[in-house]
Amino acid sequence: MLEWDFAGAEHSFLRAIELNPGNGDAHQLYAWLLVTLGRFEEGIEQMRLSRSIAPMVAFPSAHLGVMYHFAGDDDRAIPQLEQTIELFPDNPEAYQPLGMILCEHGEFERGIELLEKVRELGGDQAAQLAPLVYAHALAGRLDEARVLFGEMEERSRTEFVDPWSFAIAHVALDEHDEAIAQLERAYELRWVTLPGAGVYPPFAPLRSDPRFQDLLRRIGFPES
Repeated sequence: MLEWDFAGAEHSFLRAIELNPGNGDAHQLYAWLLVTLGRFEEGIEQMRLSRSIAPMVAFPSAHLGVMYHFAGDDDRAIPQLEQTIELFPDNPEAYQPLGMILCEHGEFERGIELLEKVRELGGDQAAQLAPLVYAHALAGRLDEARVLFGEMEERSRTEFVDPWSFAIAHVALDEHDEAIAQLERAYELRWVTLPGAGVYPPFAPLRSDPRFQDLLRRIGFPES
């Protein structure tokens, strides 16, 4: 996965699952590979298997909800993430995706409340401000969004803020040139989530940009 050898990754995951079908981590990581490749239903099925193996672990439960969202099925994503929060109220894994999804559906107050909860549970890291920039921008509160972005920039002088998070914030502020530049930084760093850029919903406004398509091609995806 880190070498962007997706065919090799799939072969290795399938071999791992063949050797040990009860390894939930193998199913979970294979699910993310499949979703990254746009094979949503296959990925969802693998994540369901991971959750069935470890029903009392937050990650597969939350990630299943995220995958429903990536596949465009928020009727399943929202209740899955809500159920995860109910089962694991002290784990921040489901709060951020659910907060962002609710803001995309116009439920700004509840969505922003969940995103603030991520800061409370996750230690208030600067990167956690990016979803809040996204949420306030969607709500039309551009002044608040820019204040939060300014805080991200200020804190990046003393703590690492990854380029993926900066790209989310720039897209939210309709600053596509800056977003592409941050994704190029992520490319140089081989940032772990970068292969998912093509299916990540907040980056949808970039998909028609030839520079974004070229980036995906260099990662190893055909233009589409």
